[in-house]
Amino acid sequence: MKKNALIVLLILIVPMVVYFALSRSTGTPVVEAQVNQPQMIKFASRMCYDCQRLEKVLQAVYPEYRDKVTLTEITVQDNSSSVQNMIKKYSVKLVPTSIFIDKNGNVKARVEGYIDETTLRNYLNEISANG
Repeated sequence: MKKNALIVLLILIVPMVVYFALSRSTGTPVVEAQVNQPQMIKFASRMCYDCQRLEKVLQAVYPEYRDKVTLTEITVQDNSSSVQNMIKKYSVKLVPTSIFIDKNGNVKARVEGYIDETTLRNYLNEISANG
């Protein structure tokens, strides 16, 4: 009987521990669109497959734009008021969602879902050149 109780406890507790460990905020601090600086805001979840794929694309592409575009990564599991306000402000319903903002603070594009490397470069070029 003790063995069964231990197994049941492990089945209930281990997923909760994993969830809380994964949901701890490690993303970039939330900042509003910066004046005179184009910005990409990426809303994501660590448990989302497309978010992980997009992260790999960003790691390959973003270094070229580091001096031109500010990247803000927001983990939607973060329950802080600033994150929840950003989610409401940009009406984020699914992840990944990427928001591209020009230097004047105007949203130039909004993409829900995965973005391939070529498309990401096009958006970053647009906001960094015209922004």
